[in-house]
Amino acid sequence: MTSSVAFVGVGAMGGPLAEHVLEQGWQVYVYDADPARVEAVVAVGGEELVDLGMARDKADWIVLSLPGPSEVTATVREILAGSGTTARGILDLTSSEPSTSRALHEQAQMCSIRYLDAGVLGNPPLARTGSLILLLGGREQDLEAYWEVLDVEAYSKRCRLNSSPMITAMVSENVL
Repeated sequence: MTSSVAFVGVGAMGGPLAEHVLEQGWQVYVYDADPARVEAVVAVGGEELVDLGMARDKADWIVLSLPGPSEVTATVREILAGSGTTARGILDLTSSEPSTSRALHEQAQMCSIRYLDAGVLGNPPLARTGSLILLLGGREQDLEAYWEVLDVEAYSKRCRLNSSPMITAMVSENVL
């Protein structure tokens, strides 16, 4: 069975990444407030999601590429609001505050969905080729679960921040 991923936000970074993942043979679902952005990915093989609950119910993985923390918070709350779920994890590529990421991680965990925050180094042309660098943050077991969706060569280093264990991984080559 082909793995599936829902991209929520298919603008400058999310759109090229969604197209790259389609080229890799994944089933790709897309959701965006701008219908033209959705249509662009649907035109190359993606499937439109009419609401965020469909992302949770149809996709194995959900990738967020949104304008900011308030959009991420509202989106994750809507994704988690339903009772049934197929999604195993949410990968947030949005630039957010650490406190936002921690709170959303806790909410997702209560719904048995993994939440991983990823800072992105790169630009749309690199996204088209899947050659971004991701700076990942989350629990070690959550990070390991994402290796299925992140087809990568990775350098991983454990570190502590204010006596709290955390994982930092620099990921490059063939992201998603």
